[in-house]
Amino acid sequence: MRYRSVDGYFRLATDSSRFSLAFRLVAWTGLLAVVCCSPGPDSEGASTPSPCVSDTQAPCCKSQDCQRQGRCEFDVLTEMCFAISSAHCQSSLNCMKLGECTLDAVRGECVVVTDSDCQRSSACTSDGRCSSSLGGCYSTVHIKQCKTSAECESVGRCSPSIVGQSLTCIVGSASDCERSKVCRVSGCCRPDLQAGPSVVCGKGTQSGCAAAETCKADGGCTPGKFGCCMPATSADCASSTACKERGECSVMNSSGHDNACRAETDGDCQGSNACLKHGKCTADSGVCIE
Repeated sequence: MRYRSVDGYFRLATDSSRFSLAFRLVAWTGLLAVVCCSPGPDSEGASTPSPCVSDTQAPCCKSQDCQRQGRCEFDVLTEMCFAISSAHCQSSLNCMKLGECTLDAVRGECVVVTDSDCQRSSACTSDGRCSSSLGGCYSTVHIKQCKTSAECESVGRCSPSIVGQSLTCIVGSASDCERSKVCRVSGCCRPDLQAGPSVVCGKGTQSGCAAAETCKADGGCTPGKFGCCMPATSADCASSTACKERGECSVMNSSGHDNACRAETDGDCQGSNACLKHGKCTADSGVCIE
């Protein structure tokens, strides 16, 4: 049995596969120290491995992963480098530059968690990105700009999110929709989660539809089956502006589409301004004609 390095990784060389498996299990449970390295700033501020019994026992200590990301401990089972020490995270280049200073022991990596992580980094001191959000450091202005943006007011894109390396604004909750114009006008007061990554305010609520402009204008006072709001009964249509102006006073039920208000009878047309002002007093295919 002997230790050797293959492709830069620390491995156990033995003729007995059964013994090799036992070695892996012991190493995985922490009963056998695989590497020995401790942080200490070098000339560039990165962590430097402490002396080990042999160079082959510290493949991660001397790696870029250790210096930049705090991944200084080698796992024999997966043959990968992981972060298992807060000290390694705090002495890494990514902590100093990006604020990745907190250990995530579950994933074995260094991450941004708190504002203090950001504030100790050059992301804050040089670029003004001093607030943590969604696993990164951003300026407070960027985080708050979603809630003050035109898209927040109009379509509910009020929550910050990461797309690639950029901070963007998305629909993040029902409250984002409820504060938007699309809720007030069209009753779309709930996120449509079936829209995939590009979530939109595309579902109606009973209270939202009843209070929306579409209820008064087009009789859309009830949550729709496909869209946001629709008329449930002819009573919804009869109280709408569409009935008064265009004679669209009767509900048309549909299995493949949301219900709609239509001019189904001559009586619908004859009480409307379409008839009284423009002589369109006959119902034909859902509209009033002369």
